Amino acid sequence: MLLAISSINAITADTTASIALLRECITEAHLTTHGYRTLAALTRTVPTLVTIDPGFVRDLCSAAFRHHDESKDTTTMGDSKILPMTSHRNSLRQPV
Repeated sequence: MLLAISSINAITADTTASIALLRECITEAHLTTHGYRTLAALTRTVPTLVTIDPGFVRDLCSAAFRHHDESKDTTTMGDSKILPMTSHRNSLRQPV
């Protein structure tokens, strides 16, 4: 999982292959399992990604807005040993 997030920032010279790999991060299966982490990493790279493949950025935004995480699983907010903080995967979702 950590490798996937680190890889998001490492678009290679073969942009076609890189985008193909990143597309795996916006599948419903991936978003359900890891989206609470990888969507944030992907959105931070949008300024770079839009110059490489605007269609991927469109698909990324579409996938992010369609995906609704209903999980109550606890997540950590940082690695602090002094003030460890937790949240829930769906805490960013606003009630409709």
